[in-house]
Order: sequence, then C-alpha cells, then structure tokens
Amino acid sequence: MTVSIGLVFKNAQSIVSDNACYKETDDLLYIAKRDGRNRVVLNQDAKTT
Repeated sequence: MTVSIGLVFKNAQSIVSDNACYKETDDLLYIAKRDGRNRVVLNQDAKTT
C-alpha cells in the first residue's frame, strides 16, 4: 500500500472560497502522485510559516 497526500494549510483570512481551497488541495495531490509513491506535498503558505 502506498499513500500520496496533498495538504493545504491556510488561515481563515486567506481562504478565497471553498472551491479554490479544494482545487489547490487536488492540484497538490496530483503533484504528489506524479512525483512517486509515499509523498506528501504542502502548499507554499505552509512552508513559510
């Protein structure tokens, strides 16, 4: 079994809409899948806080 995960961390003020947040999470998931097995990909906001 392998796992690929896309995670988005945001504060309430930076969320534009639910759909935008879901799309960003989905995009990160596909980046994780593209890069190989057992990957976790975080959004840029999470990396700088």
